[in-house]
Amino acid sequence: MTAQTEKKAHLPYIEPSIRTIAGFFLTTIGVLLYLYDEQRLLWLGMLFFISLNLFQSGFTRWCLMEIILKRFGLRSELDEIRTLSRHLRESAARQAGHMDTLNLLSEAVLELSPDGIILSASDGWRRLSGHSPASGAVALSPLLDHVMQDDAPVVTNMLQEITGSRRRVLRIRFRLRNSRRAERWIEGRFMLDRHDASCIRIKGVLRDVTETHRKERRIRRMAMHDALTGLPNRSLLQNRMNQALAHAKRHGFHVGVLFIDLDHFKQVNDTHGHRRGDRLLIHISNLLSRKLRASDTLARWGGDEFVVLLPDLQDHSRGLRTVAENLMSALAGEYPGDALESVVTLSIGAATYPGDADNAEALLLLADKALYVAKSQGRNNLQVYSEIQENRPVSRVSDRPVCCEHSTPT
Repeated sequence: MTAQTEKKAHLPYIEPSIRTIAGFFLTTIGVLLYLYDEQRLLWLGMLFFISLNLFQSGFTRWCLMEIILKRFGLRSELDEIRTLSRHLRESAARQAGHMDTLNLLSEAVLELSPDGIILSASDGWRRLSGHSPASGAVALSPLLDHVMQDDAPVVTNMLQEITGSRRRVLRIRFRLRNSRRAERWIEGRFMLDRHDASCIRIKGVLRDVTETHRKERRIRRMAMHDALTGLPNRSLLQNRMNQALAHAKRHGFHVGVLFIDLDHFKQVNDTHGHRRGDRLLIHISNLLSRKLRASDTLARWGGDEFVVLLPDLQDHSRGLRTVAENLMSALAGEYPGDALESVVTLSIGAATYPGDADNAEALLLLADKALYVAKSQGRNNLQVYSEIQENRPVSRVSDRPVCCEHSTPT
């Protein structure tokens, strides 16, 4: 605002000034009519001129006093109202144009109250949430009413954090309920819009990321699971072992590890081909999985080797043997399709925390050593590292690769 504009803003408005001046003249003429009756025609002429000028200004918008006062720089209240009205119409037209543009986008634009009530929404939100364009139920409804119950805490935390967070934009992902598709993932970016203390709004832009989320989930699964059997791979096994050991340390539990090798599996590949061998691996992994608890982990270590993680064991010695015997018996007479010429059995080596080792790498090493002893004892048996006698040639495994595919025939 310029200095001239500021100076003009302090001047009075024309309309109240006209009323004041007209009132002054009318009062003065009334007094003169009373005091100087002989000049009645003069006073009546002045009164007629003033009243006629005010009367016709309502029709012709021309007023002598208004013109004179404008010459002195006074503001017109009516002119300012007309200018403000024109600006409001132009602003409303621009806003309507912006909304029409937003409605063309696939993204949804929301305006929320601080407690999560939807105050306004673009057509994109109606498409995402499954409401018809003519539905009036979207406005003034809580955003949480449209969110899956399991993801409601994510939205609730956003609403609580956004008012106190210094971050300008918060980004979250959640699923919508009551949509036409079984699962619809939404990514939302929200920001606080604070014009003043009495008007706080949350602006949000939402888009459908269902396909992106599924691709990311597939990539994560491929990175953590074996491509053939779908079992956890070494990376996921390592993560779960670290979690199981940390939990056991806090609560005083035991953790068991079984290192499994399929006996005579090489003969299956040589006799029936690798495709038949792959089908057999998948079938055996399914059999073994059904014999384990939901909290246990069966991972494919590589080739024909598997690792079983047994967390939260109470009686670790009996628990290890029970699980191992169940796994070994699961393969008896269980083969897919027509009978195979070679009978596949299990050789298993076992180690426990904290009796044998206190970290994941050492547990796998000792279970691998016990497995080598089991295979050297004729295969199809279990060897627990802590129970191996001192005179057994455990030292023979010192030069063999640690925790890798066995080089001995299977």
